[in-house]
Amino acid sequence: MIRTAKAEENEELSSLAVRSKAHWNYDADFLEACRQDLTYTQQDISHHTVYVVEEMGQVVGFYRLEIRENELELSDLFIEPSKIGQGYGKMLWDHAICGIILFVKRFRSNWRSTFRGDSGAHYPLIRICT
Repeated sequence: MIRTAKAEENEELSSLAVRSKAHWNYDADFLEACRQDLTYTQQDISHHTVYVVEEMGQVVGFYRLEIRENELELSDLFIEPSKIGQGYGKMLWDHAICGIILFVKRFRSNWRSTFRGDSGAHYPLIRICT
């Protein structure tokens, strides 16, 4: 089930993001350098569009959309490492893309959408899209 994230889930989502990033074999120094970027506050979740996917009541992944001037950015998409390859990433990806398309089509025809990822996640995201 996909649902809107709750602000009070910020610590759970932060931990999941770190575990997910670590899955791609980054070294400890790099992960520590990323920790700030992978830490979500309650305000982050309240002020951005964040959705989670659950399995049996447990959050197994999430994504975040950020609105900036004339851009809607899919800035984060993380899956619990033990759940990678089980379709949750595709579910979140499809949900995010549909939301972006509808938003841009309805409200901001001159807007653009941006998808960014790191080198570790690049291949899985390409695979998800095919």
